[in-house]
Amino acid sequence: EHGRRLRAVGERAAADQRRPDLGQQLVDRRVAVAVPAQGIALVVAGEETVTGYLARPEAAGRQPAIIVIHEWWGLNDWTQEQARMFAEQGYVALAVDLYRGRVATSRDEAHELSRGMPQDRAVRDLKAAFEYLASRPDVNKDKIGSVGWCMGGGLSLQLAVHEPRLAACVVYYGA
Repeated sequence: EHGRRLRAVGERAAADQRRPDLGQQLVDRRVAVAVPAQGIALVVAGEETVTGYLARPEAAGRQPAIIVIHEWWGLNDWTQEQARMFAEQGYVALAVDLYRGRVATSRDEAHELSRGMPQDRAVRDLKAAFEYLASRPDVNKDKIGSVGWCMGGGLSLQLAVHEPRLAACVVYYGA
């Protein structure tokens, strides 16, 4: 059941990426996005904190969870939409903001942001997201996975390497 739901959401996200009309909407959305007001704080390595967008399913009780890892654009509307889609499928979804509130509006800026993000810090942030989800009373800590697109796909794989308790890892065209 867990794997079937992950595949269904992943297939829907992949189909959305292939739609030319939606693709233009996604580019337009990336221009005016900021960190969501309902972001949550995750304590990471001493004084450093990172925020994220949390989407929860309506069902009560312990649910599987997924760490949603953004593309090189940053935590934009599209990434938040993917988190909401996972929540609709019964997952507690946490999209981590690896750029500390910055969102790219051009390919050049996205390139700068991705190159300027230390990989060890990104993995540390994602591990903190795992710990945060595992500590939540509405999460089944044995069913936490990760999914990422492009840069986020590579980081999803890195999280799987560095967090042995991760139950699933999905890579969409990882870089």
